[in-house]
Amino acid sequence: MATSISNNITHGASGTLGDVVFRRMHGKIVLCKRPRPSSKPPSNEQLALRGRFRMAQQYAGRAIKTPSLRAVYASKAKKTGRTVYHLALQDASVAPAIFRLITGPRIRIYARDNFRVQAVSIVIVTASGSIWEEGAAVQQANRFEWTYTLKKLPQADCTLHIVATDLPGNTTGRELIIPAAAFINETRHFG
Repeated sequence: MATSISNNITHGASGTLGDVVFRRMHGKIVLCKRPRPSSKPPSNEQLALRGRFRMAQQYAGRAIKTPSLRAVYASKAKKTGRTVYHLALQDASVAPAIFRLITGPRIRIYARDNFRVQAVSIVIVTASGSIWEEGAAVQQANRFEWTYTLKKLPQADCTLHIVATDLPGNTTGRELIIPAAAFINETRHFG
């Protein structure tokens, strides 16, 4: 791989010329051999990744065409010097993460995303499999914290299902068995 520094001929060049590809890497023009397609068939993981990337591209295309979505990404794009398309593409490529849970009469869920967590929902299921309570958590001033206040305290151990959703609709879920006492006194479960 050859690099070009302060060369008037290649200054600002990018793209392909014959079998040579001009790329910009770390502020330098780099000349590489044109990549060739692989002769091996793609693996299942590669096909799955290609499918996810295609869906992210479709979302980013919709985001730049939908005025409300475009406006959401445009404010951050202006601050970071990136395009609306690339911010939306990155957002669609990364699911949110739930990184802390504190239970008590008020359940506190901490979730983050590379752009924004849109919603957090919870479902509390009893040992017999019936739904004890479900609902949407409310985002707090700290943009990572979401809270849900229980309407009635569980009387026995139950399973807590938490789902965080981002703007493109990516979801991440956590499921934990919570003892009944953890809904009376504040208890930190992870994070």
